[in-house]
Amino acid sequence: MRLMKALLIFLLFYFFQEINYGQVYLAPNKQKPSHLIQADSVFIYPKLLSELRYASEDNFLQEKLYPQDPGVWLEKETARALRMVDGDLRNYGLRLLIWDAYRPYSVTQYLYENSPNKRYVADPRRGSVHNRGSAVDVTLTNLEGVPLEMPTDFDAFGLKATPVYLGGSEVSRQNRNVLIRVMTHRGFKVNAGEWWHFEFKNAYQHSISDWRPWDGL
Repeated sequence: MRLMKALLIFLLFYFFQEINYGQVYLAPNKQKPSHLIQADSVFIYPKLLSELRYASEDNFLQEKLYPQDPGVWLEKETARALRMVDGDLRNYGLRLLIWDAYRPYSVTQYLYENSPNKRYVADPRRGSVHNRGSAVDVTLTNLEGVPLEMPTDFDAFGLKATPVYLGGSEVSRQNRNVLIRVMTHRGFKVNAGEWWHFEFKNAYQHSISDWRPWDGL
């Protein structure tokens, strides 16, 4: 009973808090920010697994927000930490699958403006850690790249998407908890409302950017 009461208080605080974020300052966007690298450059072998959901219609808006797959871009230390996570997971016969990484600020604006419930998407007043290259949306696969069962799919809204959800199958909760435990060990923090969203410990050391990788592809 105490656990459920504490969980309810936590969720109410998370979903109903109002914050004055101030003004967002964008880094110059004509050139790639120097802190971003392609994650493939550190995932030499085995190759990085990715399925960027915003480069397809397989997301909550059911439309492509990236005109083409730009590859996985991340802040340097974040990419290296993610590579270590993937190495740790292979000891369990698992791999990481990346659903999203660096995201231009203009895409965050579009998501917010078109979301049916704005409490579940990043507020442009503060931007997203994705805009800094220090956040990733990830799930688990087996060594052959087949995704494992999780409590929800990507971009799910509500209690089921939280990292403390106690429903669903035992297997899905175990898989989610393995992901959170290994990511946390390497310096990532799970989002309170999305089990798949993790921010690296240096998340706010770099500027928000609207650099669009596909413009140079």
